[in-house]
Amino acid sequence: MSGPVAIQALVTGLATGAAYGLIGLGFALVWRLTRTLAFAHGDVVTGAVFVGVLAVVGTVPVASSLGAGATLALSAVTVLAGAALSVAVYAIAVRPFAPRESAWGGPAIVGADAGAEAPPVTDSRWRPARGAADARYEAPVADAPRRPARGAADTPVAGAPHRPARGAAPLARLAADPLRRGALGWAAGGLAAGLLVRELLGLIFPQQSYALPDPLGSPGTLALGGGVALPVRALEVLAVGLAVGVLVERLLAWTGAGAVMRAVADDAGAAALLGVPTERVVLVAFALAGALAGLAGLLIAPQAPLGLEDGVLLGLKGMTAALLLKLGALRLAIAGGLIVGAVEGLILATPSLGAGWADLTILAALAVLAALRR
Repeated sequence: MSGPVAIQALVTGLATGAAYGLIGLGFALVWRLTRTLAFAHGDVVTGAVFVGVLAVVGTVPVASSLGAGATLALSAVTVLAGAALSVAVYAIAVRPFAPRESAWGGPAIVGADAGAEAPPVTDSRWRPARGAADARYEAPVADAPRRPARGAADTPVAGAPHRPARGAAPLARLAADPLRRGALGWAAGGLAAGLLVRELLGLIFPQQSYALPDPLGSPGTLALGGGVALPVRALEVLAVGLAVGVLVERLLAWTGAGAVMRAVADDAGAAALLGVPTERVVLVAFALAGALAGLAGLLIAPQAPLGLEDGVLLGLKGMTAALLLKLGALRLAIAGGLIVGAVEGLILATPSLGAGWADLTILAALAVLAALRR
């Protein structure tokens, strides 16, 4: 690989990585608030793009230049469609199975209402008021362990944790941990929701892939000398992706809305007691993640023919970006996307490798990262 080719591949890869960073930013935001991975997020990317194309261009899209009005309409509809799809996925596939307790032992992560009554205390005895001499009995302690009689050492204590037999530890941990039980639900629900999005839009767009219009137009190349020519579109995508990603991250760090989201992420129960509408905050987070996914789709789609099935791979690349440095850190998700895009671009420009090896490398990295977080 020559020097000019490497520079062009690196810049193009960084541009694509900026879009991956927006997808990873959505993964990180959702994880911080709900401790769930949005498995349908990649389908939200492609689904939002095709909904925008359907509303503005029609069922037979072509890679043509759009006017200013059509460009603004396509951008607005795509971003709004991404937000709507993400909220719908949350309501249908994530909310019913979301962990009711946080990973650090706090109260409910989602669905904690500020006006909810505190649960009754079940570990203290009821005692009659003074002077109530006719009250002969006390209410039994709920869930209190019963002491066995002397000599009954092998009798299991009621309410005491049961130790599984050797070899049954994984299943016992799964049965005893509500977070792991819920993970089966929201993971399966997310995958099913993504499949539903693909199948519904597949009824309207049956072809395997489509050449979609580019809202940025076709600005050509920028010659830097020494044989280096950079696509102007790649520079525009890089600038837009980084600007939006950094702007969202800074707004969440500086504004009151971001402080509310951090409060819900840290302790949703305490935030609810202070009057924070935690459910609404989570909905806003999913809507923001979906809007970022729609924008990422607009930036990626015109690079090559796009199909509904491509959403799965885009979601996995965004997940890799979110996991690469630290899951839940918004700024690091953007940096992770740049790294993933740069590696992909350099592999694509290597004649002996190509697209297959680029995808395989990223998926292998995702598998290793997921195993390390286990």
